Amino acid sequence: MERGHYIGSVEEISQTLEDNILILQSLAASKYIRSIKTRVAQWEKDLNIIADVKDLWLKVQTQW
Repeated sequence: MERGHYIGSVEEISQTLEDNILILQSLAASKYIRSIKTRVAQWEKDLNIIADVKDLWLKVQTQW
């Protein structure tokens, strides 16, 4: 009997998210980013939301 879905190891996902957030932060600090600054800020916001949801999901899973 299957009891539901769960998240296994997320180390690779976490590392990829962190790496990409750092890249976007570096881009945002560049003076050459002016034309796409809004887009970069939205990508960074989206990735942070994804990271937060992943963290909350793992917390809920451990408390379940």
